[in-house]
Amino acid sequence: MSTQAGVGISQHHNPKVAGQTAVANALEQADITQPDFVFLFATVGYRQEILVKTVRAATGNAPLYGCSAAGIIAQGLADESNFAVAVMVVRSDELRFYHGALTGLSQSSTAVGQELGRRISQANGADAIALFLNADAITVNFDDLMTGLGQTNQQPLPIIGSLCGDNFAYQKTYQYHNEQVISDGISWALLSGNADLVTGISHGCVAVGQKRTITRAKGNKIYEIDHQPVLDVLHDYLEDDEIESWDRTAVNLGLGLVIPGLAGYGADYGGDVFIRCMMSKDEATGSVAMATNINEGSDFWVTRRDTEKMKQAAKQTAFNVLNRLNGKTPKFVLHIECDGRGKMVLPETDKQAMIAIMQETIGRDIPWIGLYAYGEVCPIKDHNCLHGFAGVLSVVC
Repeated sequence: MSTQAGVGISQHHNPKVAGQTAVANALEQADITQPDFVFLFATVGYRQEILVKTVRAATGNAPLYGCSAAGIIAQGLADESNFAVAVMVVRSDELRFYHGALTGLSQSSTAVGQELGRRISQANGADAIALFLNADAITVNFDDLMTGLGQTNQQPLPIIGSLCGDNFAYQKTYQYHNEQVISDGISWALLSGNADLVTGISHGCVAVGQKRTITRAKGNKIYEIDHQPVLDVLHDYLEDDEIESWDRTAVNLGLGLVIPGLAGYGADYGGDVFIRCMMSKDEATGSVAMATNINEGSDFWVTRRDTEKMKQAAKQTAFNVLNRLNGKTPKFVLHIECDGRGKMVLPETDKQAMIAIMQETIGRDIPWIGLYAYGEVCPIKDHNCLHGFAGVLSVVC
């Protein structure tokens, strides 16, 4: 039994040329002519429908899963331009993929999660390995999505995934399923078969100031911190350019939330708080929106990224993953990086070097595909969590 995988990339501005080139390179690396499954990640300079249809046609209409991203990652490459596409093709007699897509997150993330649970329950057997998941960052409530999933699927699975990106526009993201391109939804792929999953996650954030408390919140929106308007409190932590541009605030400032029951999960991640990104602000209502629900009374620290901690943690995570492989050869790597760990904070040479050290540690000859996302999904202590400012290595071996 064997698995053949290959990754191809293109930065051509024409979506047809880009899609065809990336597929040709991926097929050549995998040494196959027809894949069983296709991963596709791309930035949003392309006409998404044209790109996806081109990749599907070039892979012989193989099942396809993916999403738009703030950038792509492959061996020796991390590209956050508006025109970058990465394709991974997989042919295997030991792995199976069952995939789909759903819309309606803005109406009810819970309902979408319930339907996802019903669908994967059909194929969620004893040899299920993981669920790969991409969700629209603009409209998802991740906690509600997970609540719904748990209500209709009784077999817990590790979930590896992302909140889809749109190159810092924060306007519209895209999820891919076969030839279909949707928004306000999820794309997903259930991986089953004869393989193991090894994951590692780290962030590079440090606490700023004292512990704070959320004193007024509803759903995923925060209105008051320590009985003061949230925007007034955050203003004290912002630098001049961040005051003028929320985009810069969103990739520099986070919340380190204390989550009861999930403390003490090891040094791999970087501390006993979960880093959450603030997705948007609403001046009219005086609120900040998260991608997860926020409970009144929650304690947290305002956090900022620390570049040296980020680079050291990424290196350590790669070594930890390598050790947990116990000599097994990776079949492929899915790598998810927060968009706040890329060009918005790191010089290009530092960014490429951080990616390179992880690839050199795990293996330069391993099929490696990844994306820059608005949020990263990886389990901690068997609990599927949404993280911010994090890097996730997911190795199928």
